[in-house]
Amino acid sequence: MIHHMLSQKIKELRTQKNLSQEKLSELSGISLRTLQRIEKNEGTPTADSISKLSLALQQNITGLLEKDVEHKKQQLKILFLSALSFLIFPLLGAIVPSIIWVWKKELFPESGDSIKSLINFQITWNIVFFLTPFFIIPTIYFLLNMILTLIYTILSYNPIYYFTNSGDGHYFVWAILYIFNVYVIIKNTWFIDQKSKITFSPKIQIIK
Repeated sequence: MIHHMLSQKIKELRTQKNLSQEKLSELSGISLRTLQRIEKNEGTPTADSISKLSLALQQNITGLLEKDVEHKKQQLKILFLSALSFLIFPLLGAIVPSIIWVWKKELFPESGDSIKSLINFQITWNIVFFLTPFFIIPTIYFLLNMILTLIYTILSYNPIYYFTNSGDGHYFVWAILYIFNVYVIIKNTWFIDQKSKITFSPKIQIIK
């Protein structure tokens, strides 16, 4: 990622100063072929090459690059944390990050997979959230009653109790879903600084 951003930054600075590759090669004292390889992100530029280019472009390329990296990390954090908008309304957890991604896509050239993972996770979370009172809770009660029936049959007991859907069991599941969603968002936002693997799961691969 760093080398890719370095090649982009050198090309960007050269373009801003209206310099051709040939002219920058001449000013910096590095070969034209080396400059072309750097701008195409082919191989790792040496410290000497970066120093010469910095002098020729009159810019601290490494310092600018570090600022760019930090800025993009902050923007990615904002995008991840924007998913907390699901606390206002569930669907916003997928909609708001998607809007930011489309609006500022140039800031996340290397983070597309992580952002897609976030959006897919939020879509999956919404599916589970909205299915809970109509499918998941009835299914849980059905399975629990099947287990009770089996136990009663094995023990030759007469049924003395069955689980019934009181209509408010889904609130407990929703509470767990909300806590889990907040945890996953905060954890992965923290992972950005820790350079740990970002993982939003479980999820259905809807956006590829």
